[in-house]
This record gives sequence, structure tokens and C-alpha cells, in this order.
Amino acid sequence: MFLKVGGNSLARYNPLVVSMAFGINLSKNDWLKLVAIVVVLAFVFEGFAINSQNSAANGAGGTGSSDLDNFVGDASGNATILSWDPGLVVSGGEGTADEIALMKKEGLVAYATESADGTVLSLSGKSAFADTARRLLSANATVFGYASVSLDNVRVIGNGIARNVSSETFRFRLSPVFDAGDSFPVKFQAQVTNGRMVAVGSLQLSAPEPEATVVEPVSLSIKGETFVAAVPWERRNEFSASTFNAALGAGYNATYKKRSAVLFDPALTAEGSGRLAGALPTYAISLQGGSMAVVSSFTDREKIIQDMGKLGLSPLFQDSAVEISVFNASNRTLGDVSEKLSLILGENFSMAKTYQIEAVLPNIVMAESGNYSLSSTKLTLTSNSAPTNGSLVAIRFTRLGRSIIGIERAQLVSLADMIVPEINDTAADMVVPVENGTASNGSRAGMVVPVENANGSIPFESASNAIGG
Repeated sequence: MFLKVGGNSLARYNPLVVSMAFGINLSKNDWLKLVAIVVVLAFVFEGFAINSQNSAANGAGGTGSSDLDNFVGDASGNATILSWDPGLVVSGGEGTADEIALMKKEGLVAYATESADGTVLSLSGKSAFADTARRLLSANATVFGYASVSLDNVRVIGNGIARNVSSETFRFRLSPVFDAGDSFPVKFQAQVTNGRMVAVGSLQLSAPEPEATVVEPVSLSIKGETFVAAVPWERRNEFSASTFNAALGAGYNATYKKRSAVLFDPALTAEGSGRLAGALPTYAISLQGGSMAVVSSFTDREKIIQDMGKLGLSPLFQDSAVEISVFNASNRTLGDVSEKLSLILGENFSMAKTYQIEAVLPNIVMAESGNYSLSSTKLTLTSNSAPTNGSLVAIRFTRLGRSIIGIERAQLVSLADMIVPEINDTAADMVVPVENGTASNGSRAGMVVPVENANGSIPFESASNAIGG
């Protein structure tokens, strides 16, 4: 279904003007009810208003126009929110009804009416729109409104034709994550008639690049401590979890992650991988990406170095890891654990202590590009240092309009570090939303992406506005 230029709707009629024109005298409460009914009818009849104009526009091509001026194609350009209608439709969420009741008491919502799409809210004014929308989105409700959107700098390509077309204004049903005045790049389908863009399909906002900023947390608390010790590759078969638990004694719990695969430095090229595949040694199981899977029982490091050297390759051996959780961790130091492990590992091994930290961030996050709302403020991160009174949290995030839709990485930083740091992509300091459990190494834990995002773009309006819908 196309969206047409210049479509009027019942939501644009001013009840006061109607009253003056027809001499109708109603109470304020009756006018509020009328406004709510008008808004509901606007949402119901919006599709009919669009469709009723489609046939007129399609027949308005006139004579003398060529195929070069009349076609449907893929378009890209810039969208700017000019204004929002003073109404929202809300459905689902947690405690949404209570939140709406509270906003009515606060004067943000003038009236609420039920419809097939959800609860239609008539807002008290333009100033109430952003606050109302974000509070409802924070409650995980589905929220949409209607916005007048200017499409500028548009280029349409289709049927072997490419045209730059003039700016046009359309009315879209959108999720209210943008403020009036916000601009952003979009892609969409467009119908061009007589060289003019007369109808468009669903807007697609390209997935934004991650941004980084430093946030002063509301609170930081240690939820757990873990000691991690490295076991040399060639000694990996000498130990098991039970070996370490026996050496550590009561109050500890050890897990052992044995790694037999061999990596390469520099990384394997296609040519190097081909050489290795043609002369794969008997102790190698297979090539998996940039690594060589090795028989678990094989531990001859020097043999591998010699064999790989003949092929012009430099092997990189991964240490296995023992991770030790400590009960009553405040009474255990790195020295305590290191002393116990040295009885079985010897004196020459590396070890570190990590902290599992729960961070509560503010609802509004300030970044260089602007201020953004954050609905899920609690996250868990891993750090090699304990939080202090001056600790901050550096985050790398993605956003949609004025809302943060995902935190990809987070790490603890010092108050003295006034420059946004390079976010480390290692397993340490990886962010894990509390409700999602534990992330695996290399994952993008915490990223919130709509299910529809299968092609790298994020649809942020109703699919009913799509061409042909």
C-alpha cells in the first residue's frame, strides 16, 4: 500500500474550529471524549484515506509523459521528522495500564480509548509526546504514532532509470524513537510520476554505527570473584577439574577448560591453508577456520614447531585455563590461591583475578552526538580490577533515534581517564545483560535487534505501509 502526498485525516481537524463553525457547545470532558474518538477514527480510516487517493494519483499521469518520468524503484535519501500527531497507540508491555493511569494523573495523557490496535492515548500537548512515548517504551510496550516526515536528497533507481527527485512530505506510522527535528538516512521504494515522487513504501533505517561514551553509573557492586590460571599447552593432559579442586581444598570450585587446537601467527592465508591441507600430519584431526585441531593425547610441542616450520608456518599454542570460584571471596587473596596452585603447577605459571560486577546505569546516557534514553539499565561485566568510588563505565552502544537499542561492550575505567577509551574486544570486560545469563567469548551479548533485522537494516514503521501491502 502506497503512502500518498497531501493525505488529510480526521486527526487534523480541530474540534474548536468545528465547534465555532457549527455552533456546538460541549463541556471540556465531552470535548476530550470527542478528541479521543476522532483520534481512533483517524487510525482506523488512515488506510482508506491513502487508498482512496491512490487511484486518483495513478490516473493523473497525463499525456506526453515518458517511461523515464514514470517508474517504481529503490530510493535512498534523508528523512526529517517535521512533527508528531498528539496521539499514541499502545499495546502489550509490563504494567502499561498502571503507567497510563499515572500519566493521566500527571496531566500528560488527556484521554485514553480502547481500539482494535490497542489503547489510543490523546496527549495533552506536544511537550508531553517524548516523555510519554519513552516511558511506555521503557515498559516494553509496543508504541506507535503518526509523524509528518520530509524526504530530501532522494535518488530513485529502477527499470534502468536513475533520477534525483524533489523533496516531498509524507505521513508515516512510526515507533516514536525520534524527536521532531531529528534527521537520519533511509532507504525505501518510491513511485515516480511525471518526474515527481508521489508514493513511498516502508522506510528502512540502515543499522547505525556503534558509538562510544563514558557513563557515571548509578551503582557498582561486586557479584563474584574468579581466579584464572594458565596451563601450558603441552601440560594440558596432566590435570583435570578434580585435580585442582583437590589441591585447593574447601571453599573453592575449579572448572578446567582444556584447549588442544593450535593457532597460527600470522593467521593462515588461503595459500598457507592449502599447503597445510596437502601435508596434514597424523596428529592433526582437521583444519577449522584458522586453527588446526590436534589429537587430545598429543603433546609434543617441538614436533609441531618443526613440522609447521617446513611448511613456512608459525604455530601459536593456546594455554588451557583453570577458572576458580571462591566462597567467602573477600577472605581469599591472589596469593592464597597462587600458593595452592603452585603445589601442582610449579612456580612458573601466570594467574589473574577477575571480578563480576553488576552496574546500574542512568536512564539517560550522554554521548558526544547527543543524549539517549536507556530502558534496560542493569548489566553485568567482567573486570580485572575492583570498582572504586571513582569508577566509570565505558560503553559501546548502538541507537535508534533517541533510544539505545543495544550495548555491545562495557568495561570499567578510572575517573582519571577523561578520554573515551578504545573498547577492548577481549572476553574480559564483556557486557552481559542480567536477564540473558552468561555470554560466550566473541559474542555480541547485549545487542538488541528486532527479529525482522535479517538484512542489516532495521524497519521502524508498520509493514502495512509497504508498497503492495
